Amino acid sequence: VSWLDENKKVLAEGTDDFAYIVNESAVFYCKVTNSLGKGILQPILVKTDSGLTALPAGRTQDNYDSDNNLVQIAAEPSEPVTLKVEASAAEGEALRYTWQGRAMDFKGDQESGWQYFDTEGDTLTVAPEADTRYECIVSDRFGAAVPVRFDVLVSDKKDLSRAIIKLAETKPLYTGKPVEPEVLVVYRGQKLVKGEDFTVTYFGNEIPNYPSNALVRGAGAFTGKKVLNFTIVPLEQNLTVTAP
Repeated sequence: VSWLDENKKVLAEGTDDFAYIVNESAVFYCKVTNSLGKGILQPILVKTDSGLTALPAGRTQDNYDSDNNLVQIAAEPSEPVTLKVEASAAEGEALRYTWQGRAMDFKGDQESGWQYFDTEGDTLTVAPEADTRYECIVSDRFGAAVPVRFDVLVSDKKDLSRAIIKLAETKPLYTGKPVEPEVLVVYRGQKLVKGEDFTVTYFGNEIPNYPSNALVRGAGAFTGKKVLNFTIVPLEQNLTVTAP
C-alpha cells in the first residue's frame, strides 16, 4: 500500500493507515499493489470546507452593506418582521444557524447584551420595540462561519449609526490629485444629501498604497459619525529605456 499526494509523489508506504495535516482541500491517492505487481490507484478527496456562503434575503442596492453583510429594514414598533438567510454549501452539507439580537443603543461591551434565540433554521420572526441589530451565524462542520446581519429600525432617531454608509469605490485609481471617492448614505431606504444631511472629510487621500480615510459626520437633523477606509491604487507605468 502506498499513499501519494496530488502530484503522485509518494508520502508513505507499507501501512494501511495514513495521517497528514492539510490546510486546504486536497486530493490524495491510495495505491494498492499485489504480489504480481498489478495495482489499483484510488483517488481520495479531502475537503476542509463546504464552500459556505451566506447572505441576508431581501437585499437591494440601497438597503445592503456588503462590507458588513448587513440589511437595513424599516418597521413599526412591535410589528412582526421576518428575517431570512440565504445560505449555500456543498450538496448534502448540513449547516447550523445561530440567531442573536441586541438593542442598537446598548452601551455595554461588544460581548454582552445579546439575546439568543432558540431557533435552528434560516428564518426568524421578531417584533422589536426599539431599534435592534439581529445576527445569524451560519456555520458548517469544518468550522467555517459567516455572520449575516439585519438592522430593524422602528424609531425615527436620525443618527448615522442607523444608516447604511458605504464608499462607491474602496480602491479608487490615483489621478495625480487628492482622491475623494463618493460616499453613499441611506437612512430608512432614503438616500441622504451630502452637505445637507452629512459632510465628508478625507484624510491621507493623496498617496497611493497608503491607508486613506473618509470621516462622515451627520449634519442638519442628523447626528453621529463613521470612518470609512480605502486604498488608492497607483497608476501602472510602462518605462522605456533607450540606450545612448
